[in-house]
Amino acid sequence: HLYSRTRDLFEEFSTAFTDADEVLIAPIYAAREADDGSVSSALLAERANGNGTRARAATFAEIERIFQTEPSAGDVVMTMGAGDIYKVADALVSHK
Repeated sequence: HLYSRTRDLFEEFSTAFTDADEVLIAPIYAAREADDGSVSSALLAERANGNGTRARAATFAEIERIFQTEPSAGDVVMTMGAGDIYKVADALVSHK
C-alpha cells in the first residue's frame, strides 16, 4: 500500500497475519507519494516479528525466487497488495 496508508495502519498490518506460517513483505507501493523514510517493509517485518509473526521484507525478485524454491506440496501461497504486486503472482503461476 501507499507509504501514508502503511504508516496509518502500521500496527494493524503488523498483527494482521499472526496465523500465517510466514509472511513476505514486498516493497511499499509509492504511487503518488515520496518515501519520507518514516516507514518501510523492513520496519513492518520487524514489528510483525515482534508480534509473533515470522515475517521478512523482500524485493519482488527475492519473492519470486522464494516462491520457486520454498513452497511444498499442500502449501497455500497468497499475494495481496497494491500496484504491481500482481507480477509476483503471475511469475508464480508461470513457474508451476
